[in-house]
Amino acid sequence: MRGAVREPSRPESEALAPWIDVMLAVDRAEADGDADEALRLMQAHAVDQAGRQFWRPCRFERLAQVLLLGSDLPGWAVSRWLVAQAHNALYRPRDRWRTRAEQLSLDVVGGLERVSRRGDTEARCQLIDRNWVYRQVFTYDLGGLARFVRSNAGPKLVARADRIHDWARAPISGLRLVSLSASSVTWARLDTGELLEHANIGSAIFVEVGESVLGRVVPILGGTMLEGAPLVVPEEVAAKVAADPSSWLTAIRESRAEIETLGFEPAVLHDVPTPVWEAMLSRSPSAAALSECSASLARRALETARECLDGAVSAGPASVDRWSCVRAALSSRSVVARVPEIATAEDVEVVRRLSEIVAPPTDIVGRRLVELLKDG
Repeated sequence: MRGAVREPSRPESEALAPWIDVMLAVDRAEADGDADEALRLMQAHAVDQAGRQFWRPCRFERLAQVLLLGSDLPGWAVSRWLVAQAHNALYRPRDRWRTRAEQLSLDVVGGLERVSRRGDTEARCQLIDRNWVYRQVFTYDLGGLARFVRSNAGPKLVARADRIHDWARAPISGLRLVSLSASSVTWARLDTGELLEHANIGSAIFVEVGESVLGRVVPILGGTMLEGAPLVVPEEVAAKVAADPSSWLTAIRESRAEIETLGFEPAVLHDVPTPVWEAMLSRSPSAAALSECSASLARRALETARECLDGAVSAGPASVDRWSCVRAALSSRSVVARVPEIATAEDVEVVRRLSEIVAPPTDIVGRRLVELLKDG
């Protein structure tokens, strides 16, 4: 049957068996808010029997982001950490909620073959890990976040979160991008015309001013934000969902040829995918930046920050928000760790100016770096 969902085969299940205890231990550490222990376990079991990396890079990155801020991690970032955990919680065979989420998502996107042409197993992994529709259906519409917070998350971590129970009930909204700056992004609600000013954490990295998106507007201390990266859609789709939020699945299905739902990953401090900000900061924007070391990326982050502050134009796609890429780089633990090694005396002023205008909590990282560079 087109788009049918199947359970993992016996060989697949047997191959995973030795890892189940490790995966459960990592999940438990994260749920208890112990990012350090979760990262230690992942690094101790980094590759599988075939020598391939076992864990998703985005999971390493989100744990590193949590550790970078430590006790300064804001409540909204803790809420996003919980959302990521709820979305990525270990799959259990015959989990009726995940099965239903896959069925609904595949109906919207048009079947497994539209997700990946590398076989059903790869397509299912891509759907579960990186598809915007699946993430929204499982985490929110089918109650994945509410169940995780109620039954899995440690009480201390939940207590640090910002209105997470309200997040679990938030509907999808239709929005239009109005403007963006170094520190803020302004969206207009298509149902009421209300303007929403959010911190610029890269949520509009793939959105042009005037374009429409779907996203969940969630409450936080002092205002609202998007719970994750929004989905760019035609204006008529956003308008339909704005008028009737419950119609969002139908609206996307009817226009799926015009909508890209793949490529989304859970995030904590920002919504800029690592390959995007690395490529933007690379000396050769058209080339993959994976070969660039953290020190080189740190150097380019400071140079790009100076260009942004001075209003200069550098090479790279004109539509990419460079402020968000600089902010993402300064949310990377490995990049931040190399700044003191490569920074010049002039860079201290760049970091100081940057920390005064970028959206929190990157301003905290900036102030820490200023003090460290001054001491050095």
